[in-house]
Amino acid sequence: MKSTAENVDDYVAQVDEQWRPIVERLRSTCLEHLDGCHEVMAYGMPTYMSEGQVEVGFARQVKYLSFYIAKKGVLDAHRDDFRDLSLGKGCIRFTRPDQVDWSLIDVLLRETALCVEPPC
Repeated sequence: MKSTAENVDDYVAQVDEQWRPIVERLRSTCLEHLDGCHEVMAYGMPTYMSEGQVEVGFARQVKYLSFYIAKKGVLDAHRDDFRDLSLGKGCIRFTRPDQVDWSLIDVLLRETALCVEPPC
């Protein structure tokens, strides 16, 4: 579900009450770890870009929260850690807020910030 929010503050404000604390924490965690990235609305979701390329994004969908890691090697190195979740090429889908493992999110974001691999 693509948002029409003009900025990330508006996007977060529009997220349903059950997921808003997760989205707020995910946003602050991205800002903490992705120091050289710019936070923008792109593709209808909060996106963190570096040198014009997407590094990370997230979107609250109807049935889940999508968390996108654009550096394929980073997510691939941790696929087994998310084996109980639906995964795409660069996407982790959380269907319940209690599925978000913040220590793994921290690892993914730290590794994304350090990774020299180009985003896919």
